[in-house]
Amino acid sequence: MGKINEDEIEDNQQYGYTPLTFVGKTGVEKEYDTYLQGVSGGRQIEVDSRGQQVRLLGLKDPVAGQDVVLTIDQRVQNAAQELLKGYRGTITVMDLSNGDMISLVSSPSYDPNAFSDKNKNDDITSYFNDPMTPLFNRAVSGQYPPGSVFKIPVALAAIQLHKITPNTTYDCPGYMMVGKRKFGCSHVHGVQDLQAALAHSCNVYFFHVGELVTPPIIGAFARAFGITRRTGIDLPFEARGKLVTGASTDRSWYKGDILNLSIGQGYTLVTPMQLTVMIGAVANNGVILRPRVVKQAGDEVIPVMDFSKRPLIRLRDQTWEVVQRGLKAVVDDPEGTGHDLKAVSGLDIYGKTGTAQSVHGKPNHAWFAGYTRSAKRGIAFCVFLEYGGSSENSVRISRDLLLKLQSLQII
Repeated sequence: MGKINEDEIEDNQQYGYTPLTFVGKTGVEKEYDTYLQGVSGGRQIEVDSRGQQVRLLGLKDPVAGQDVVLTIDQRVQNAAQELLKGYRGTITVMDLSNGDMISLVSSPSYDPNAFSDKNKNDDITSYFNDPMTPLFNRAVSGQYPPGSVFKIPVALAAIQLHKITPNTTYDCPGYMMVGKRKFGCSHVHGVQDLQAALAHSCNVYFFHVGELVTPPIIGAFARAFGITRRTGIDLPFEARGKLVTGASTDRSWYKGDILNLSIGQGYTLVTPMQLTVMIGAVANNGVILRPRVVKQAGDEVIPVMDFSKRPLIRLRDQTWEVVQRGLKAVVDDPEGTGHDLKAVSGLDIYGKTGTAQSVHGKPNHAWFAGYTRSAKRGIAFCVFLEYGGSSENSVRISRDLLLKLQSLQII
């Protein structure tokens, strides 16, 4: 919350806001301010020449604002915040049936009450000066290279367009040479088919596949999943992401750019919320959900979008099945990059790790985007650690998150 500024007064003239009004500045408070605001009360008085009250001329009682009901489960939110303690990053958990956000955490966080309490000015100053940038909502506003999570749309494009079959193999010696430059892989994987390449996150396999599919087609599939488009979540300041798939007026396009694009590096940027929606669409065979954090505002129940009218990515059933098997192998394969999630018993877990290079020599970003279903509920989730190092760290937190969801009987 904060004191209204001139632009906000102009934008909200129809609601009778005054220069003394306090309004929501970010989050649900900003997005649903007109519901939460209420109507100010006041007294009209007559005073004498010394400013002393003589009599009361009129009284207007204040009217309380309306409540909003969140989709967020406070127990899961608290658990996710605890799992991210000491990290910069995000945890998002979305219901696969309707897009409801069960949890949406950006870490580190802050106390929003400080901005409406004059006694907490020191806290506000510390938030602005904190190098961990707690005021920045990384889940919806942060834009980062997706790393190997981006191999999902590349794989789907390759299978759908018959560029490869599930049995197509490439040999991974641990790198690919382009001229005198070496494009590396995490290991010497040897001969890999698609399922193994997804399970082991083999860069060399996807270098070959990316060249076959070509950047324009990779871009088309990625955009179909919502990369470069806001998810439409009911929170302010959502970023669009970035996707470059060819030469521009600023720069030429080289073979190395194609290889980087194929593994989610280079000029590709996404938000954690976009990857949550993308993995949810894979789980739902192409149904793209619109995430939300509010299900009721005042007396108005926010309708869930008609399932039949949601954007649909139409691919062959076999295409979905092939890639989904690869995502399951990420966890089930003893050498899969997400194998630590096998510690969560009783669930079939699908997902993709990503270790994305950052800038200026800082540690890598760590990703895990996945989904699972139980008799209670299906969820898509994404764990992102900014400068978190290896994706093993995101896998570990994902494991602890799912174990907590089981103990809370969410899944």
